[in-house]
Amino acid sequence: MIILSHTLEEVNLILSSLAKQSYETVHELIEKIKTQAVPQVQANTATSPGTSTAQEGADKTPEGGQSG
Repeated sequence: MIILSHTLEEVNLILSSLAKQSYETVHELIEKIKTQAVPQVQANTATSPGTSTAQEGADKTPEGGQSG
């Protein structure tokens, strides 16, 4: 296991890049990242008023049944 630290913007960029790949190939990885990231963003939002919410961050993530 590897633990990496990234800003919300970096994670959104990673997810955006993954979303351009075949959905079949990356959907599990995208969900795993989101599962780990959303609670962290929510915790940071609760302690830092004025930042974007976890839902806003999740909405910015392109995802879908795209195949390539």
